[in-house]
Amino acid sequence: MSDLNNSYAYTLKKLNLYTSGGDILDIRKMHLGIEIYEDLFSPCMTAQIRLGDAQEILSFFKLHGNEFVEIELEKPTSQATIKKYFRVYKISDRDMGTNIQNYTLHLASEEMILSQQVSISKSYKGLTITQMISDILKTYLKVSDKKIKPLSQTDGVFDIIVPRMNPLEAIQWLSTKAYSNKGSLYFFYENADGFNFNSYEDLLKQNSYDTFHMKVKLNDEPTENMHSFTFVKIIEDFDVLKASRYGSFSSSLRVLDIITNSYEKHYFNATQFKNKGILNKEVTMNGFLNRNNKTFYDSYDNMMKYVIVTDSDPTNNPMKPENWLSQTASKLGQLHLFKIIGTIPGDTGIKVGMIIDVDVQKIMPQEQVAEISKTRSGNYLVSAIHHKIIGDVYTTVLELLSDSIADYMPVAVNNSSKLKEIINS
Repeated sequence: MSDLNNSYAYTLKKLNLYTSGGDILDIRKMHLGIEIYEDLFSPCMTAQIRLGDAQEILSFFKLHGNEFVEIELEKPTSQATIKKYFRVYKISDRDMGTNIQNYTLHLASEEMILSQQVSISKSYKGLTITQMISDILKTYLKVSDKKIKPLSQTDGVFDIIVPRMNPLEAIQWLSTKAYSNKGSLYFFYENADGFNFNSYEDLLKQNSYDTFHMKVKLNDEPTENMHSFTFVKIIEDFDVLKASRYGSFSSSLRVLDIITNSYEKHYFNATQFKNKGILNKEVTMNGFLNRNNKTFYDSYDNMMKYVIVTDSDPTNNPMKPENWLSQTASKLGQLHLFKIIGTIPGDTGIKVGMIIDVDVQKIMPQEQVAEISKTRSGNYLVSAIHHKIIGDVYTTVLELLSDSIADYMPVAVNNSSKLKEIINS
């Protein structure tokens, strides 16, 4: 246990190793560091524990990958607890000394290990994507109801053949095809609460978990720093070339139906997202015209996708790729236009899939009071979490994504003679 007045304090209530032979070993005094990971784009949680082993438990208990580790982590200032059983799947970085050896236990959810041992070749007929995912979780991975959070509902009933995939691979594959009248981006992931299948629009309905501050200077009082970033790195700000290639703002879809030999073109414009829901006030691109008098939102040739379907087959319930393919690619691209990695004092309550408010201070001269930047402050989606314990210090590293800004975009002055001269030069 660390100093309870310290903003980096924590209580490690349990760190138990369970062997397949029925042995239980408390390894709290052996650990040199603990890392726990959640990721919005990964189906299962993972973890690592660095051990200093002077008892030769590797040999004594014959560790081989059928072991489990129980972690229960508390924060003195929080009501939330991280409590989970992980499966040991790997040992690495084993350093041998005279009286001690150090090595790393690699951990994952049991479902990740089981998924590698199971294969699905199954035809689903007349079911929603949500129903298929629920069936895979319960039938093939045997996940208990208490570990499955309420699943977001999807529109349409489809006939789909899962072509010999492992269960988690099949769920991720099905998730990319999900849509509803609210939107088209769905996530399947595990956090400390359990397994989640949520639409982006359902995530937007949440109340903000809390407000965190990117300050120029931290306060001397530890409790004041609980909601302040101690380190921030902006990974992505904007990249219009990448956004164009990914169809973030506009794209076109060509669909060939081999039953009727018909060919359809579908055009997608990302401005529709503003009506369906974004994190903040304004989308991140204005109506500036290029030399062809087109904006990013109506340059449909920047990304073209071609799909062969059998939608006209009367025996099938079609997937209708025009309802989800371009939309999913666009929203993923927009979400990755602005990405932040930031470190805060350890927080057991924050989870992947939550929305948080971030106040970003402007960089100002020392003698001036720092102001809040309206452009980059606002709501962010927590897309990845890395809980890290080294000694008495517990920190949480957050990956945050945003598809919009809290301020208004500047209006494009397309009748400016100077801008016309530059764009056509």
